Amino acid sequence: MIQSQNEMDFDVWMESAGVVEMPYDIKRLGVIVQEPSQVATYPANLPLEVRCESSLPLSHHSHDAVWVASSGSQLAAWVPDLAPERRLLIELNQSTGPWLLANRDLLRPVLEWIVIHQPTHEKLKEAVSSDVRNVREFFEELSLPISLSGLPACLAPGTVLVDGVKRLSTALFDDGRLSVQGLAKRHVKEGYYAKSSRCQDCALNSECEGVHINMIRDQGLASLRPLSSKEALSIRNSRKQGLAKIEYGAQPQPAALSLDGGPPPKTSVIDPLSRMSFKSAKKPNAVK
Repeated sequence: MIQSQNEMDFDVWMESAGVVEMPYDIKRLGVIVQEPSQVATYPANLPLEVRCESSLPLSHHSHDAVWVASSGSQLAAWVPDLAPERRLLIELNQSTGPWLLANRDLLRPVLEWIVIHQPTHEKLKEAVSSDVRNVREFFEELSLPISLSGLPACLAPGTVLVDGVKRLSTALFDDGRLSVQGLAKRHVKEGYYAKSSRCQDCALNSECEGVHINMIRDQGLASLRPLSSKEALSIRNSRKQGLAKIEYGAQPQPAALSLDGGPPPKTSVIDPLSRMSFKSAKKPNAVK
């Protein structure tokens, strides 16, 4: 998160009341509308990421917009309307998954404008009710070179791996600085990944984050499969995402600018675990 702030590396700013300008050089605004025609209320030159409550067609809307589809009915209405300025981010779930399998022929001509994303969930019950069962079998059946984010290569055969969308909103901040509570909640929902011990034998182990913890809690680790060097080379050559900093970890980051563009703190924040360690080291031994 801090590195993305320092590098101005966010994709979407989620719409918030009272925020006039998007921070950290973000170019695309994330909005929620009831029907597609409401995007006309936003400036024509403003790129959008749109979540829509209806399944009405997208025709006649010329905004540069990425439309987020979360249901089969939205896919049925929107896939025929895709164009370079109207792209689609499909959240893979138990509604969109069956539609994708049943309409593979409709997807082939518009693959360049589509990305599938595997959502993550804060709570186990959300993963149970939403996630597709046996995602590797799903993508084997889909058998399309479609762009995908949110899953490791071993669970997404035949796809082209891409980076997930990096979103930011005021909910993560408190008086312009990142909120510890907000950051922790976001980590549980979006950043809490794990692997199987078998992943140590995978040629992509040092580049792969694994699977979100609630998908593992729901469906287990049995589907994870170590990939050979030959398979890994093919995936590296095809994917459109950066390599994760898994093997050596991310580099320490200086404090980022505040949300309002103000300066960072004058002193660094001490990691809570380090603070506890310092305190323990200063305590006299209880037993002489």
